[in-house]
Amino acid sequence: MKIFAPDSTPIYLISSLISRLITCLITGWVLITSPLTVLAGPIHETFFQSSVPTLDQIEEWSKLPGERSYLLQLQDPRSWDLEPLLHLRGADRIRIEVTHFPGHDTIATWKKLAAQGSELIGLGTGLPTEDEIARLNLIGFSHIALVLGSAPGQGEGARLTALKTSVALTFAMKRYPKFVEKPLFMEIPSSTPLLFVAGFWPRYIPMDVLNLLPHPKRIRVEGLYPTDQDFEYLKNIHTLEEVTVDADFAPAHGDLWSKFGTTPVRWRSRNSIPLPKAFADFVASSASGGKRMLSLDQDEPLTARDRARLESSPIAVEWTHAAGSR
Repeated sequence: MKIFAPDSTPIYLISSLISRLITCLITGWVLITSPLTVLAGPIHETFFQSSVPTLDQIEEWSKLPGERSYLLQLQDPRSWDLEPLLHLRGADRIRIEVTHFPGHDTIATWKKLAAQGSELIGLGTGLPTEDEIARLNLIGFSHIALVLGSAPGQGEGARLTALKTSVALTFAMKRYPKFVEKPLFMEIPSSTPLLFVAGFWPRYIPMDVLNLLPHPKRIRVEGLYPTDQDFEYLKNIHTLEEVTVDADFAPAHGDLWSKFGTTPVRWRSRNSIPLPKAFADFVASSASGGKRMLSLDQDEPLTARDRARLESSPIAVEWTHAAGSR
């Protein structure tokens, strides 16, 4: 793996970190990108594809029963790449990930997709320039999520005030903002949700800096559960809307989930379905008053037994997988 400075994360590594749930998560917001509002019951599926879908694929997807979401990595699509998506049926959400903001020659097609509810995810695009904001305003997306590998440059965040659509920012810096970067983050409109993807839990200094930012905040920590000391700082972060734990293994002690209290928690597991006891502990923690959601990211089909126990739980379950694998 290439060695890199936290302030200059290579785009190919950002893609590896955020791919498929950039949300959740792009979401969080990828992975990801929306609050814990999915209702419990049938598992909500997201079809993922890293290439331009053909018209035959669109027709096949449209024949499937029920509804699902789509997350499509199209990089720098042309109008003829986008046009088949206008015929997609049975989609409750379409998110299109690009590496370049729409150009003048694709505005007309993007406008049609935006009118149908399609959302834009920018991966490696940086924050938009004035010209790019003008084009985005013409298109009229209902929501835009941008994934950044570093803190914004001077003046970049302030430009977002001209963007006439909902926008959320994910900072895949593997750390939290530094005190010296506070003025740069403060230029971002205070209503803009910020997601920080890190490899450790925030303690005193990161907590202090986060509390200096008035924005709605979420954090996502990869491969590590918080300690009792971590919880003391976590509970004192202001305007913290959600925490995502990205781990394909359960915590050593099942009561850990209850320590999050009323903070909404998303457990994201890749290529591993929590065992019944581990999942039951996670579900039980919702009694502490905080919403809970399980987010699975695996292409292997769910067994009938796993699907039945997940669907019978009182919390929401999301499953992201390659298009066509069910």
